[in-house]
Amino acid sequence: MDTLTQQDLAIKAPSIFTSTPREDRSKRYSHISTANVVQELMKEGFQPTRASQVRSRIQSRRPFAKHFITFTHPDYKMVGEVQPELLLRNSHDGTSAFMLDFGLFRYICENGLVVPDKTMVSVRVQHIGSDLTGRVIEGSYKVLDQSDAVIEQVDNMNHTLLSDADIHDFAVSAASLRWSNEDYMPISPIDLVQSRRSEDNHKTLWHIYNRVQENLIKGGLRGRSRPSKKYPHGRLVRTRPLSSINRSIDINKNLFGLALSYIN
Repeated sequence: MDTLTQQDLAIKAPSIFTSTPREDRSKRYSHISTANVVQELMKEGFQPTRASQVRSRIQSRRPFAKHFITFTHPDYKMVGEVQPELLLRNSHDGTSAFMLDFGLFRYICENGLVVPDKTMVSVRVQHIGSDLTGRVIEGSYKVLDQSDAVIEQVDNMNHTLLSDADIHDFAVSAASLRWSNEDYMPISPIDLVQSRRSEDNHKTLWHIYNRVQENLIKGGLRGRSRPSKKYPHGRLVRTRPLSSINRSIDINKNLFGLALSYIN
């Protein structure tokens, strides 16, 4: 996985480089540019690999928007087909603390998987007090030090075979993570089990989980829109990829937790 340069980061998530907080922040708000934190993490060996930021229609909010960066570290090496990752979220408008989560990057499908808080430690560093950078660095190691335990869970998932009934139940539960508050679902839950590559044509929990995760997050599944007078059977549509940083991470975490509940 290629390391992002400063120029890459500025293109993908320019709000990382904002040097001042939004003007309505209180005096208690301790500001530090995420770019400074990234520089210090890189001195510790962390390498940024992906970045994005929340889209805002209001131009004045864009410099302070929530952003997301993933990092790898040479001390936490790839095991099998997955690479341990540090996930960092922050904003400069007071809507987010520095949030640090453990993730896995699966090279075969370029999926970013997120381990749930209930399973592993996540770290939250609020914009209050001093030495924010030091606390983020300490928290980053604390998150990635859980690598061995997560890899063991992945191994358990690889050795858990699912029955057709289990696969159906898993798909139904997974679909509710994305469409739980809507009274219309554009696809059948079992559509989430579709495989995008031959390497995933297995009935292990790991492979079923990855198929469902990719289809939930990346979208692209054929379905039908809500019926209307003009289209009583709905229009042919494709599910959209998730663009919300927080929603994508929340669904990822819940899906990983759901998968763990199927381990024998």
